[in-house]
Amino acid sequence: MKKLKEFVKELKECMNSRLISVYVFGAKANSGDSDMHKHVDTLLIIEDFKNEDWPLLYNILNRWKKLGNPCPIIMTFQSRRGAPGHRGPLARGRQRRSGQTRLGLQAHA
Repeated sequence: MKKLKEFVKELKECMNSRLISVYVFGAKANSGDSDMHKHVDTLLIIEDFKNEDWPLLYNILNRWKKLGNPCPIIMTFQSRRGAPGHRGPLARGRQRRSGQTRLGLQAHA
């Protein structure tokens, strides 16, 4: 879990308030803290993600991959708003499906 927290911290420092949320999904989503060091599937939701952001994230994503993790799936906040079944802005109390864990959510007003 320590490596995952470091990864999220680096993402927050790089993307500032544009990092909306980090999700852990797949087999590791419901595992214990001691199992969150390798093969952790992550989904990043970033506001206004642009091609110019890739160089900013390159070193962070490269270190994450060298730890044995797959590269995260990256979605923009706008693409999530248009997704089928979306019910409005991200909210803290929104119920998650089994197998999803939300870390470091920064809700927008």
